[in-house]
Amino acid sequence: MGLQKNFGPVNVINDLNLNVEPGEFLALLGPSGSGKSTLLNIVAGLDHPGAGRVLFDETDVRHLPPGKRKVAMVFQSHALYPTMSVRRNMGLALRASGMAAQDVAHKVLETARLLQIEHLLDRMPAQLAGGQAQRVAIGRALARDQPVLLLDEPLSHLDAQLRADLRCELKRLHGVRHGTTLYVTHDQTEAMTMATRIAVLHNGRVQQCDKPSVIYERPANTFVAAFVGSPKMSFVEGTFAINEGWHCITHAAGAHLPLPGLKSALAQQPGQPLIVGIRPEHVELVPEGTPGSTHGRITDLETTGPDVFVSVALAASHIVARTHSDKALLPGSPIAVRIAGEAVSLFHAGNGVRLS
Repeated sequence: MGLQKNFGPVNVINDLNLNVEPGEFLALLGPSGSGKSTLLNIVAGLDHPGAGRVLFDETDVRHLPPGKRKVAMVFQSHALYPTMSVRRNMGLALRASGMAAQDVAHKVLETARLLQIEHLLDRMPAQLAGGQAQRVAIGRALARDQPVLLLDEPLSHLDAQLRADLRCELKRLHGVRHGTTLYVTHDQTEAMTMATRIAVLHNGRVQQCDKPSVIYERPANTFVAAFVGSPKMSFVEGTFAINEGWHCITHAAGAHLPLPGLKSALAQQPGQPLIVGIRPEHVELVPEGTPGSTHGRITDLETTGPDVFVSVALAASHIVARTHSDKALLPGSPIAVRIAGEAVSLFHAGNGVRLS
C-alpha cells in the first residue's frame, strides 16, 4: 500500500496501491520500465520499498526475509544448477528446509507428475529442451508448496508454440493448486488468457485493475486502450456534434465521422472536445451509400489467417477495420465504413481518462 521505490533519481514505483485477492491469478501487465518486476521483487522480499507497506493477510512483511514470506518464485531465466539432476534441482529447497529425504522424494515425484515431467527426473539440465527446463523451474517452485507463487516473465525466452502450451499448463496448475499467483508479463496475450484479473502498470502506477474482459472493453484511459489489443485501438480526436441526425465526431478540418448507435449523455453536449476509441471489430466495411457510413481509402492490409485487418485513411483520421479474408480488397481502393457507435470508448481530450 502506498509503495514508493526509487533507483537514484529514477522513480520506478510511485504511490502504488494494489490488492490481491486470496486464490486469484493476477497478471501485472505493462511495458518495460513500468515497475512490474520491481514490484514482484518487493513482494518476494528481494528488494525493499522506499516507502509504503507490503501486507500479507494484514501483516506487514517489509522486514521479513524472503524465506519467511511463504512465497515461491520463478524467474525469467530458469537458473537450474547444471551439476544437479532434475530430481535434485526440484528438491533442493526442500532438503535445505530440513525435510526428510523420503518426504522430499515423494514431493518431487508428485510435483513432476503434476507437470508431466516425471520421465525427466534423472536428466541433467544440459539434456533438457527450453520448455522442459522451464517446467523444471516451475516445478522447483511448486514443490515448496507455498500459498503464493510469483512468476517473472517465465515464458519470454520460449518459442510461440511452447509459450502457448505452457500458458495452458500454468492456468491448469493454478486451478489445481488453489493458491495465489502473481504473474509479471509484457505480453497481453499471456495476461488476457491466464489471469482472473489484470493490473496494467505504467510509470510505476496502476492504470487499471480488473477482469480481462473489462480491461479490453472498457479501458480506463487511452494508455490502457492502446496497450491492450492487437491491433491496438484506433483513436479519433475532435469535438462532439450532431450532423444529419447522427451523433458524430467533427475534426478541426470540418470532416464528420458518424457514430451510429452511440448512447451517451455527451450526445447532449455538442462542441465538447473528446477522443473516440474504436476497436477493429467495431468497424464494418459496407456498400457505398449505407446510412451512417463514412468514406475512406485503404492504405494497408494485414492478413492473419481467417481475418484481415484493413487500415483505412479517412478525411482527417485513420482507423483499422477487421474483416474476413474472403473479401477482395486492394491498397489504394476507396472504401465505405460504418462504426458501431454503441461499442466505442470516449476519453477526455486533455487527460485521456475514460468518459463513457
